[in-house]
Amino acid sequence: MTTPPCPFCHLGPERIAGSNATGLIVRDAYPVTPGHTLIIPRRHVGSFFDLTPEERRTVAMRVARYGYALLLASAFVGAYVLDFFGVSIPVVQVAGGLVVSALGWTQLWEDDMTAQTARDAAGVRTPDDLRSRAFYPLTMPLTVGPGSISIAITLGANPSGSARALVMTFAGHAVGLAIVALTIYIVYSKADVVLAKLGRTGALILTRMSAFILLCLGVQIMWTGATELVSGLTR
Repeated sequence: MTTPPCPFCHLGPERIAGSNATGLIVRDAYPVTPGHTLIIPRRHVGSFFDLTPEERRTVAMRVARYGYALLLASAFVGAYVLDFFGVSIPVVQVAGGLVVSALGWTQLWEDDMTAQTARDAAGVRTPDDLRSRAFYPLTMPLTVGPGSISIAITLGANPSGSARALVMTFAGHAVGLAIVALTIYIVYSKADVVLAKLGRTGALILTRMSAFILLCLGVQIMWTGATELVSGLTR
């Protein structure tokens, strides 16, 4: 049986968003969400947990940095961008809540065989399939997804007070998001240790519990936005 060629060994320069000695940042040819990006080691490995400690730290650092930048930009300029397009914060909360709820519901009932069949049908046969799942949904929707982005925008919306108060508020946001990014880095860089302690059954239980919590968070975000929209109609 002939081994299919690696789709990442011969990428055009337009697909590569960044690189270093251990890995590449590649724009996904089959994005699950707009802007979905893969972080791929140069060495061929079967999963994220097969990476060397150095490679895992590199990937974790990139995820943390991109997450921090995205949340920081959402908090500082997100509200102005939405205002430019005439989109209100409650609408963002409803839309983000819907996306997060749908993702949580899908993960809660997803069957591994069904997911694999869907990926095969889409022609996505990559040696880092499990690794890409580690960053989607764990990175983009769960860590920095519509829910967290809408919350960051809400926190940064309608700043008021003196210049000193504004500086203190934005500094607090930056420090808080830096702590979140540090947490992301620690969790991803130590993912193999956590998985080893949980085992396959424990990891499956944690995944299902996380999916249920994600579903609840999505409903809560959507409910908060819908409440604001309804109260605005009755004023």
